[in-house]
Amino acid sequence: MNTYIDVHCHLCDGVPHGARDASGFICNTTCESQWDAMIGAHTKYSCLYPAIGIHPWYIDDVTPGWDTRLIEKIQVYSNLMIGEIGLDRSRPGIENQQDVFARQMEIAVRFHRPVHIHCVRAWDLILGQLKQMPLLPPVIVLHRFNANADIMRKLMKYDNIYYSFAQHEPAATIVPKDRILVESDGVADIYLKNIIDNMAADRGENGDTWADVIHNNTMRVIQHG
Repeated sequence: MNTYIDVHCHLCDGVPHGARDASGFICNTTCESQWDAMIGAHTKYSCLYPAIGIHPWYIDDVTPGWDTRLIEKIQVYSNLMIGEIGLDRSRPGIENQQDVFARQMEIAVRFHRPVHIHCVRAWDLILGQLKQMPLLPPVIVLHRFNANADIMRKLMKYDNIYYSFAQHEPAATIVPKDRILVESDGVADIYLKNIIDNMAADRGENGDTWADVIHNNTMRVIQHG
Protein backbone atom coordinates (compact mmCIF):
# COMPACT_ATOMS: atom_id res chain seq x y z
CA MET A 1 0.00 0.00 0.00
CA ASN A 2 1.40 3.39 -0.99
CA THR A 3 2.09 6.15 1.51
CA TYR A 4 1.47 9.76 0.51
CA ILE A 5 2.94 12.92 2.03
CA ASP A 6 1.39 16.29 1.17
CA VAL A 7 4.38 18.51 0.41
CA HIS A 8 2.58 21.84 0.78
CA CYS A 9 -0.34 22.75 3.00
CA HIS A 10 -1.16 24.97 5.96
CA LEU A 11 -2.73 24.73 9.39
CA CYS A 12 -6.45 25.26 9.90
CA ASP A 13 -7.47 25.70 13.55
CA GLY A 14 -4.14 24.23 14.57
CA VAL A 15 -4.55 21.05 12.51
CA PRO A 16 -2.86 20.15 9.19
CA HIS A 17 -5.29 20.91 6.38
CA GLY A 18 -4.34 18.94 3.30
CA ALA A 19 -4.97 16.03 0.97
CA ARG A 20 -7.49 13.40 2.04
CA ASP A 21 -5.18 10.47 1.38
CA ALA A 22 -2.04 11.93 2.98
CA SER A 23 -0.48 10.36 6.05
CA GLY A 24 2.04 13.17 6.46
CA PHE A 25 2.00 16.90 5.82
CA ILE A 26 4.66 19.56 5.23
CA CYS A 27 2.92 22.60 6.68
CA ASN A 28 4.04 26.15 5.91
CA THR A 29 3.39 29.47 7.60
CA THR A 30 2.82 32.76 5.82
CA CYS A 31 3.72 35.28 8.55
CA GLU A 32 5.55 35.51 11.86
CA SER A 33 2.36 35.46 13.93
CA GLN A 34 1.87 31.82 12.84
CA TRP A 35 5.30 30.52 13.80
CA ASP A 36 4.55 29.53 17.39
CA ALA A 37 1.32 27.79 16.40
CA MET A 38 3.19 25.78 13.78
CA ILE A 39 5.85 24.72 16.26
CA GLY A 40 3.16 23.82 18.77
CA ALA A 41 1.28 21.73 16.22
CA HIS A 42 4.48 19.93 15.32
CA THR A 43 4.97 18.85 18.92
CA LYS A 44 1.38 17.55 18.95
CA TYR A 45 1.17 15.81 15.57
CA SER A 46 3.92 13.41 14.52
CA CYS A 47 2.61 13.50 10.95
CA LEU A 48 3.42 17.21 10.62
CA TYR A 49 6.72 18.42 9.17
CA PRO A 50 6.98 22.16 9.91
CA ALA A 51 8.23 25.10 7.86
CA ILE A 52 8.18 28.70 9.05
CA GLY A 53 8.81 31.84 7.07
CA ILE A 54 7.34 35.00 5.60
CA HIS A 55 5.21 34.79 2.44
CA PRO A 56 5.49 37.63 -0.11
CA TRP A 57 1.83 38.55 0.44
CA TYR A 58 2.60 39.47 4.04
CA ILE A 59 5.68 41.64 3.63
CA ASP A 60 3.86 44.63 5.12
CA ASP A 61 3.44 42.72 8.39
CA VAL A 62 7.15 42.25 9.08
CA THR A 63 8.57 44.08 12.08
CA PRO A 64 12.19 44.91 12.95
CA GLY A 65 14.17 41.91 14.16
CA TRP A 66 12.03 39.34 12.34
CA ASP A 67 15.11 37.65 10.90
CA THR A 68 16.77 37.40 14.32
CA ARG A 69 13.64 35.77 15.70
CA LEU A 70 13.54 33.35 12.76
CA ILE A 71 17.14 32.38 13.43
CA GLU A 72 16.40 31.83 17.12
CA LYS A 73 13.65 29.34 16.30
CA ILE A 74 15.72 27.63 13.61
CA GLN A 75 18.50 27.13 16.15
CA VAL A 76 16.15 25.60 18.71
CA TYR A 77 14.29 23.24 16.36
CA SER A 78 16.63 21.29 14.13
CA ASN A 79 13.85 19.96 11.88
CA LEU A 80 12.32 23.32 10.96
CA MET A 81 12.30 24.10 7.26
CA ILE A 82 11.86 27.63 5.89
CA GLY A 83 8.64 28.44 4.07
CA GLU A 84 6.52 29.67 2.61
CA ILE A 85 8.77 32.30 1.08
CA GLY A 86 9.13 33.76 -2.40
CA LEU A 87 8.26 36.51 -4.85
CA ASP A 88 4.94 37.55 -6.38
CA ARG A 89 4.60 40.31 -8.98
CA SER A 90 0.81 40.20 -8.67
CA ARG A 91 1.27 41.92 -5.30
CA PRO A 92 2.81 45.32 -4.52
CA GLY A 93 6.23 45.90 -3.00
CA ILE A 94 8.38 43.63 -5.12
CA GLU A 95 11.55 45.36 -3.92
CA ASN A 96 10.68 44.69 -0.28
CA GLN A 97 9.70 41.17 -1.20
CA GLN A 98 13.15 40.65 -2.70
CA ASP A 99 14.87 41.88 0.46
CA VAL A 100 12.90 39.55 2.73
CA PHE A 101 13.25 36.63 0.32
CA ALA A 102 17.00 37.07 -0.02
CA ARG A 103 17.44 37.22 3.76
CA GLN A 104 15.45 34.02 4.26
CA MET A 105 17.51 32.29 1.59
CA GLU A 106 20.68 33.36 3.39
CA ILE A 107 19.37 31.95 6.67
CA ALA A 108 18.47 28.68 4.95
CA VAL A 109 22.03 28.37 3.64
CA ARG A 110 23.59 29.24 6.99
CA PHE A 111 21.56 26.65 8.89
CA HIS A 112 21.31 24.06 6.09
CA ARG A 113 17.51 24.08 5.83
CA PRO A 114 15.19 23.36 2.90
CA VAL A 115 13.13 26.24 1.51
CA HIS A 116 9.61 26.18 0.08
CA ILE A 117 9.18 28.84 -2.60
CA HIS A 118 6.10 30.59 -3.97
CA CYS A 119 6.64 32.30 -7.32
CA VAL A 120 4.16 34.26 -9.44
CA ARG A 121 5.38 36.13 -12.53
CA ALA A 122 8.83 36.49 -10.99
CA TRP A 123 10.93 33.65 -12.37
CA ASP A 124 13.52 36.10 -13.69
CA LEU A 125 14.04 37.41 -10.15
CA ILE A 126 14.13 33.92 -8.62
CA LEU A 127 16.70 32.80 -11.18
CA GLY A 128 18.71 35.97 -10.57
CA GLN A 129 18.73 35.30 -6.82
CA LEU A 130 19.89 31.71 -7.35
CA LYS A 131 22.64 32.82 -9.73
CA GLN A 132 24.10 35.45 -7.41
CA MET A 133 24.25 33.23 -4.31
CA PRO A 134 27.64 31.57 -3.75
CA LEU A 135 25.89 28.75 -1.90
CA LEU A 136 22.29 27.54 -2.03
CA PRO A 137 20.00 25.87 0.53
CA PRO A 138 20.36 22.09 0.55
CA VAL A 139 16.87 21.64 -0.91
CA ILE A 140 14.67 24.07 -2.84
CA VAL A 141 11.01 23.15 -3.29
CA LEU A 142 9.13 25.08 -5.97
CA HIS A 143 5.58 24.98 -4.70
CA ARG A 144 2.65 24.52 -7.11
CA PHE A 145 5.04 24.54 -10.03
CA ASN A 146 3.66 25.51 -13.45
CA ALA A 147 6.42 27.36 -15.30
CA ASN A 148 7.03 27.06 -19.04
CA ALA A 149 9.67 24.96 -20.80
CA ASP A 150 12.16 27.83 -21.09
CA ILE A 151 12.10 28.45 -17.34
CA MET A 152 12.35 24.69 -16.78
CA ARG A 153 15.56 24.49 -18.80
CA LYS A 154 17.13 27.26 -16.73
CA LEU A 155 16.08 25.67 -13.45
CA MET A 156 17.24 22.18 -14.37
CA LYS A 157 20.89 23.16 -13.95
CA TYR A 158 20.33 23.09 -10.19
CA ASP A 159 20.27 19.53 -8.91
CA ASN A 160 18.85 20.47 -5.50
CA ILE A 161 15.55 21.83 -6.86
CA TYR A 162 12.36 19.79 -6.48
CA TYR A 163 9.14 20.55 -8.35
CA SER A 164 5.84 20.20 -6.49
CA PHE A 165 2.56 19.79 -8.36
CA ALA A 166 -0.97 20.34 -7.05
CA GLN A 167 -2.45 19.07 -10.29
CA HIS A 168 -1.22 17.51 -13.50
CA GLU A 169 0.77 20.15 -15.41
CA PRO A 170 2.63 19.91 -18.76
CA ALA A 171 5.90 20.52 -16.92
CA ALA A 172 5.39 17.26 -15.04
CA THR A 173 6.12 15.34 -18.24
CA ILE A 174 9.69 16.66 -18.45
CA VAL A 175 10.77 17.01 -14.82
CA PRO A 176 13.12 14.17 -13.78
CA LYS A 177 11.16 11.60 -11.83
CA ASP A 178 13.52 11.79 -8.87
CA ARG A 179 12.67 15.48 -8.35
CA ILE A 180 8.86 15.39 -8.54
CA LEU A 181 6.71 16.07 -5.48
CA VAL A 182 2.94 16.40 -4.99
CA GLU A 183 0.85 18.68 -2.82
CA SER A 184 -2.69 19.80 -2.04
CA ASP A 185 -1.87 23.49 -1.45
CA GLY A 186 -4.35 23.21 1.40
CA VAL A 187 -7.28 21.96 -0.71
CA ALA A 188 -8.72 19.20 1.45
CA ASP A 189 -10.70 17.34 -1.23
CA ILE A 190 -7.58 16.58 -3.29
CA TYR A 191 -6.29 13.00 -3.51
CA LEU A 192 -2.56 12.82 -4.13
CA LYS A 193 -2.97 9.37 -5.66
CA ASN A 194 -4.98 10.86 -8.53
CA ILE A 195 -2.25 13.42 -9.31
CA ILE A 196 0.45 10.74 -9.25
CA ASP A 197 -1.54 8.27 -11.36
CA ASN A 198 -2.15 10.92 -14.02
CA MET A 199 1.54 11.88 -14.16
CA ALA A 200 2.61 8.24 -14.37
CA ALA A 201 0.06 7.48 -17.11
CA ASP A 202 1.38 10.35 -19.23
CA ARG A 203 4.78 8.64 -19.23
CA GLY A 204 3.35 5.17 -19.71
CA GLU A 205 4.47 4.07 -16.27
CA ASN A 206 2.93 2.44 -13.21
CA GLY A 207 1.25 4.73 -10.66
CA ASP A 208 2.23 2.63 -7.65
CA THR A 209 5.88 2.69 -8.70
CA TRP A 210 5.67 6.46 -9.11
CA ALA A 211 4.09 6.80 -5.69
CA ASP A 212 7.06 5.03 -4.13
CA VAL A 213 9.53 7.23 -6.00
CA ILE A 214 7.71 10.42 -4.99
CA HIS A 215 7.56 9.27 -1.37
CA ASN A 216 11.33 8.75 -1.42
CA ASN A 217 11.80 12.19 -2.99
CA THR A 218 9.70 13.71 -0.22
CA MET A 219 11.70 12.01 2.50
CA ARG A 220 14.89 13.48 1.04
CA VAL A 221 13.33 16.93 1.33
CA ILE A 222 12.28 16.30 4.93
CA GLN A 223 15.73 14.99 5.79
CA HIS A 224 17.29 18.18 4.37
CA GLY A 225 18.69 16.57 1.24
